[in-house]
Amino acid sequence: MSNSSAPQIWTRFIELKTHKPLFCNRDSKPVYSFAEVDRERRTGYTWYLYSPQEVINKYPEWQKRWSPDADVLKK
Repeated sequence: MSNSSAPQIWTRFIELKTHKPLFCNRDSKPVYSFAEVDRERRTGYTWYLYSPQEVINKYPEWQKRWSPDADVLKK
């Protein structure tokens, strides 16, 4: 079930080659699902966050000032 009015959310880490969410346990071995994260590691750490949206919101102003001919978000 999705909610179109909910803000965009990102995982703190992604695997660069696959763009899949990336998590890990204390053994430093990657896991690709939050469900695979050990229970004691699930709380007290921000695995998901909203702050990248702040950068995206500021990009149009930055782009116009510093790179007016190269808008990477333009489709």
